[in-house]
Amino acid sequence: MLLLFLTAIHRAAGPELRAACHSVPEVRPGVRCPIGEAKITPAFKLPVSHVIHTVGPIYDTHDHPEVLLRSSYRNSLRLAKENNIQYLAFPAISCGVYG
Repeated sequence: MLLLFLTAIHRAAGPELRAACHSVPEVRPGVRCPIGEAKITPAFKLPVSHVIHTVGPIYDTHDHPEVLLRSSYRNSLRLAKENNIQYLAFPAISCGVYG
């Protein structure tokens, strides 16, 4: 489900969104947005100004997933405030894509 959601967002936004995601610097090899953090890009062809990207925890693999999930939401809200975004819609973060 998550993969379909991400694919739909990228399809609707156009190839520029994927390019913007790939332009976010890696914090370590293969990781641009660590669990609990958030990044922001333009939304390109979407009918909104920005997309805030965040990664939630996989509950079976983290000792305190609730702390990481809280950080995902807080960091997303912080970015929204810093960028004067007044309205947000959150998809379900860490709600079972891994079963």
